[in-house]
This record gives sequence, structure tokens and C-alpha cells, in this order.
Amino acid sequence: MKKPKTLNILGAKYRVLYFKDPLEVDPDGREPLFGLCRSTLREIRICSGSSESDQHDALVHEIIHAVIDQCPLLGEIMKKIGEDDHEALVGTLATLLSDTLIRNGLSR
Repeated sequence: MKKPKTLNILGAKYRVLYFKDPLEVDPDGREPLFGLCRSTLREIRICSGSSESDQHDALVHEIIHAVIDQCPLLGEIMKKIGEDDHEALVGTLATLLSDTLIRNGLSR
């Protein structure tokens, strides 16, 4: 998997940081994570200790979070569905998009 150091997401430059230990992905070290988007800091954090497939899925997942955070309309819609459903929707979209990119040779 190509590991970008920065991403342009709707005109905002995000740094992409990689951490071997999933506990380091959480800046507070409270829970192990595959990925985390901190839009206020324009930062995406990914666990590089996971499989290539999981890293790709996590990166796409966090990009979707960043897109939602950058788009006020999507942000308002996501607030209405609640946090649990928000994560479920983002996770499903990330898996479907990641799979589509891989199957069509657009991610490597």
C-alpha cells in the first residue's frame, strides 16, 4: 500500500502519521486504534502494525471522516443519526470503497 505523508482533502492539507503500536494511534493512549482522524489538527493517524488491507481500510475510513468534517451538510446529517450509527455508516462506506479501489487497481 502506498503510504502518503499528506493528503489534500477538499482543499485542506492533512498530515498522515503512522504508528506501529495501535495504542500510539490514540494520542491519549486509552485504547488501541487502527486509525484516527483529528480534523481540527488536519491529521490522520494510522496503525502501521496492522495488515496492509487493514491499513488501507483504516486510511479510507479516516478520509471519509475528514470529508464529513469538511462538509457542513454531511456533518449535520451525521449528527442526526447518532454516534453509533455514524461509525457504522463510515465503516461500511470505507470497506465498500476500499474494496472497489483495490479490485480496480486504483489503490496500489
